[in-house]
Amino acid sequence: MEEPIMQEELNSSAEMTPETLSRARLDFTKLGLWLVLTTILFNGMQYLAVFVWKCLKPLLTKSGQAEGILAYKGFGYWLQLLPTYLVAVPVILYLGKKLLAGKEPEKRGIKPGQFMAALACTFGIAISCNIVGLIITGILGSLTGESVQNVSMELISGLDPWTSVFLVSIGAPVCEELIFRKMLVTRTLKYGEGVSILLSGLAFGLFHGNFNQFAYAFGIGVFFAYVFVKTGNVKITIALHACMNGFTSVVLTNLIQALDLQRLVELAQNGLNNLQNSEAFAAYVQFVTDNAGLIVAIGLCILFEYGFALFGIIFLIVNRKRFHVSAGEVTIPKGKRFFIIFCNIGMIAFFAVWIFRIIAQIMGWL
Repeated sequence: MEEPIMQEELNSSAEMTPETLSRARLDFTKLGLWLVLTTILFNGMQYLAVFVWKCLKPLLTKSGQAEGILAYKGFGYWLQLLPTYLVAVPVILYLGKKLLAGKEPEKRGIKPGQFMAALACTFGIAISCNIVGLIITGILGSLTGESVQNVSMELISGLDPWTSVFLVSIGAPVCEELIFRKMLVTRTLKYGEGVSILLSGLAFGLFHGNFNQFAYAFGIGVFFAYVFVKTGNVKITIALHACMNGFTSVVLTNLIQALDLQRLVELAQNGLNNLQNSEAFAAYVQFVTDNAGLIVAIGLCILFEYGFALFGIIFLIVNRKRFHVSAGEVTIPKGKRFFIIFCNIGMIAFFAVWIFRIIAQIMGWL
């Protein structure tokens, strides 16, 4: 990545023959169908793993072997995601190669300072988009009368460190970057970097299946796709993804769990609301004293995260004119771009599946 590289260079509206437009439409139809297959395989493998476990559980329970497994609180997460990463993802990548021809971005080097700037941008985009998502879901929750829960984050917050490291900080970044950057971007790059980046962000955001995560997944998905098309190296986006997940899901989450934040809040409310009750206030002070190291560590982590994110946001604003996307080998005219890319059976099916799921989650149907 030679420059910190989104001034946009839109594809010119060059004339295309009907045959070229037809091939483009067919390509995006295949892409949509591949994304539908990805959805089916990814979720289907999880349901299959759970079903197989339900069949085996009675046998293991009789022999007493299930007790130790069930005592491990991260078992459910391993049960669903390990077979998905090891079986479904390779099949998904194989089908993607068979359905569509790919075009690799030109490889460029990236310096350590550029990587750190990109990582800061990742945190800045993630936190900014997450705030937007929380505001919107808060509004939607007030309109529907249902609080919009972030199921994935609730599950991650209950995981042990080793599960978080292997499945959330390594498995997820590797698999998601191979699918949504390496595979999706290379299969659409000939139609322009802008098209590839937008589709990568949309697919990545929708694939998270809930509006809480859609906003920031879309934001970082767009940014990761941009980094990938400018460097041609998926290892860089995997590293960015792993660093972000590792810090938030492993370091910060486990520090907060070790502190027992709920207990701290309860003691603070009792102690500060009843200052005349010396015992309640003393209990709060004692808890803070006993956990001073953890509290300081959490405070420093949060300060670092938001300070780093602020630097990333400022970096993006200052360098906004240096960000650009280039035209592809095939130019789809502006007036036909939306119709060719999105108005086909494959893309309609993919968006319909995930939009329905997000709406169902907002309405509390799931």
